[in-house]
Amino acid sequence: MGILKLVIKTADTAASIRGKINPVNNDPQTLSRIARYVQGLYAGKGANVQIESGGVQSNSTLTLSTCVATDTAVINGVTLTADTDFAVGASDEQTAQNLAAAINALATVNIVAVASVAGAVVTVKALNQGTLGDAITLTATGGITAGAATLGSGAAGTTNYVELGLNP
Repeated sequence: MGILKLVIKTADTAASIRGKINPVNNDPQTLSRIARYVQGLYAGKGANVQIESGGVQSNSTLTLSTCVATDTAVINGVTLTADTDFAVGASDEQTAQNLAAAINALATVNIVAVASVAGAVVTVKALNQGTLGDAITLTATGGITAGAATLGSGAAGTTNYVELGLNP
């Protein structure tokens, strides 16, 4: 999965921008509102836009093997305990699905990382590309094994800058 990150610096306040684009998860109209907002910046007061692409998200894994109640996964200091924060399923694969869902639902974790599952392995991936995600810690106990003490392999991409509607 590729990531394209836009950083728009404008005189508008964060509340004003949010009001104009009204970001809603899984709403395709959100992209249309963002496009209209950027077009308005070009025609109006202008903005500096930073475009980052081609980077790699830091990642690591949590592997489940005979996971039982009280086993834990700790992501960036946030502890998730089996049978408290996620259900122990009939198989490690089901438990891995439950752990990934808990990671993705937990606001204190999903602001820095997301999880996906393949079999009994949960891959934890930083939200942003680059090496900053390499500092996200990952530990586990019992039937859960962390692939590394921190996420790793993050790499910066290419950054381009565009001035919209600004007069030199």
